[in-house]
Amino acid sequence: MILPDLTHLEQYAALGPAIARGLCWLAETKLSELEPGRHEIDGDRLYCNCFIYETRTSKPLYEAHRDYIDIQVVVSGHERMGYAPLDHLNETQPYAKEGDCVLGHIQDVHTTFMNAPAGTVAIFFPEDAHAPGLAFEISTPVKKCVIKVRIQD
Repeated sequence: MILPDLTHLEQYAALGPAIARGLCWLAETKLSELEPGRHEIDGDRLYCNCFIYETRTSKPLYEAHRDYIDIQVVVSGHERMGYAPLDHLNETQPYAKEGDCVLGHIQDVHTTFMNAPAGTVAIFFPEDAHAPGLAFEISTPVKKCVIKVRIQD
């Protein structure tokens, strides 16, 4: 997991050409004006999902991906995110190739929680279980963009 902010993304271009292209797209796009839904950048290799939702006060549900890296950007609002190494995940839903996702729970002792106000960027790799969309104390609206960077062809 990497936690840059929107003003320092250029140095992470060294992580690879697909990540660099996704970061460039982020820098050139007015995220506040982006409509919810999928936005193509390079087909299934690189795209953006834009969401508007209410943060959750329920127990964190962690997700992890095998085929994609997530570059998550909180555009407006604020949320709390949980992160833990994938090997601590107690699966509640096994990995599904369609959707590229495994779901489960992780004991808080293994978790790092972070506040994510607007402008926060979080880059999650396949070994990073993450629980986005959590509320601080009460549920609030959030707009988020998630760049999906394919790591396997």
